[in-house]
Amino acid sequence: SLFDLHSSLHAQRDHYPLTDNQRGVYIEWELNRDTTQYNIPSAEKMHGCTAEQLVAALKAVVNAHPILKARLADVNGEAVMHRRDGYQLTIKNERLEEAPTQEFFQTLVRPFDLYEDDLCRLEVYTFGDEVHMFTDIHHIIYDGGSSFEFMDDLRRALVGEELVAETYTAFDNALDEQERLASPAFAEAEKYMDGLMSDYEVASYPHSAQPDTEEAGAGQLTVNVRGEAITRFCQQQGVTLNSFFMTMTTQALHRLLRLDKLLITSITSGRDKAELHPSAGSGPGVIGMFVQTLPVVTAISKASVIDTIKDMQRQYIDTQDNSLFGYTRIAEKFGVHADIMFVYQGGAGADMALHNDLELKLNKAKAPIAIMIMPQEDDYSIVLDYDSSLYASGDISTLGKVIACMSEHAAKDANALMTTLPLVDEDEAASIIAKSYGGDLAYGTEETLVDKVTLHAQKQPDTVSVVDSQSQYTYTELDAASSAIAHRLTAEGVQPNEFVCIMLPRCKEFVASVIGVMKAGAAYVPVDMEYPEDRKQYMIEDSEAKV
Repeated sequence: SLFDLHSSLHAQRDHYPLTDNQRGVYIEWELNRDTTQYNIPSAEKMHGCTAEQLVAALKAVVNAHPILKARLADVNGEAVMHRRDGYQLTIKNERLEEAPTQEFFQTLVRPFDLYEDDLCRLEVYTFGDEVHMFTDIHHIIYDGGSSFEFMDDLRRALVGEELVAETYTAFDNALDEQERLASPAFAEAEKYMDGLMSDYEVASYPHSAQPDTEEAGAGQLTVNVRGEAITRFCQQQGVTLNSFFMTMTTQALHRLLRLDKLLITSITSGRDKAELHPSAGSGPGVIGMFVQTLPVVTAISKASVIDTIKDMQRQYIDTQDNSLFGYTRIAEKFGVHADIMFVYQGGAGADMALHNDLELKLNKAKAPIAIMIMPQEDDYSIVLDYDSSLYASGDISTLGKVIACMSEHAAKDANALMTTLPLVDEDEAASIIAKSYGGDLAYGTEETLVDKVTLHAQKQPDTVSVVDSQSQYTYTELDAASSAIAHRLTAEGVQPNEFVCIMLPRCKEFVASVIGVMKAGAAYVPVDMEYPEDRKQYMIEDSEAKV
């Protein structure tokens, strides 16, 4: 176990505190009560059982896991879990006249009121000889690991096994966390997180000009990655697949977003304690919300592929060891809200790989972008969930393809420098270059751009030439401003055919500067103000700009 204190059973009570991670979900729910952002719905066709047998098995599962009967309560202005072991959860059992479709089950996915509703919805539908099961459980009491426990218990109950009730529950876990928060380990964890969060910038993928939808929604697309070489690479180099893909994801973001340091989040199972593992001989599997959101802070790497991955692996192990000061507390302390979440679905930590015959959608994404890596036989899938009111599928696809390309090339050479990994494959690179050629257009060569500006200033002196968010230039003003800049550059010693760097925001003075440089006979080098300092310095030095 990663925990220093031995967990113990507690005397049963009516109300229990929320864990820090539950509190984070609760805060999001309060902000988005009318969404299904944290629903975990599934629908599947059952085989080898009647509706009555399925209902009985579901009841046995619910009775074995008391958290499934819980809801929230307000105690002295604080949201807490209300334990209701004696409550009989209603399981709907209905016969249909038409075969249920995906659209039918989709209508069953609706928001939860955490205070008034049962947080576990279990429904059975029969059509002819077909038996269908619909479940929808709120994330505040349930996670991906719980889904596996739920289905395993359900299968055992359906073959007649008697289920043993949990001896250690999610309620006990919440009280154990309260004890750990008062221990020296909490102060040590906070100190670690303070150091990790000392220098970062939130990674935020640029919003699309034309997103998929006008209103909030959840989009999803998948990019496939050839996996044999990646799997072999990780085995030979002694690194985890989680570390490999987390590194490729963060380094892709560094290069796409031009950030020296960035922050995203990742998810772990939170099931480190022996009490949560039935294989450890400590009783039945436990259902609850145990997943933990943790920060990932990285710097753009100039090192080799393998050294970068090993650095990432060491950092993430250290972060997990200090997860007692989790992301909910980090968000409160530093006022940070991450936009991008990374999840590797290959192990016990998988949080979203749930049983689901049909693809049931949520009406709001859990994060603006969630990047999930899922093993698929010999290959891997990069599944990207995104807020469709912010992004277009094409722009999200570009992100997925870059991660895939870097991943496949990284697996070819452990000693290659991260900065040398291509962002696109050869075919796409050729396609991009071909687009840049364009067609040949006839144009007059008698007059330059500078000539045309001067001519417009003579013919239409008061006509508006440039407009920005604050003011505007007429052609006369543009001609005069650019001439003043040209004279100043000449006075500074700028000669024809030399370079001048221009670093300005999107304003009318930028246009005047461009024309002024041309009037001086020089060429301009645009330098984005948002570039990292070292990149701006490199451009200035590499261009040998005089000004």
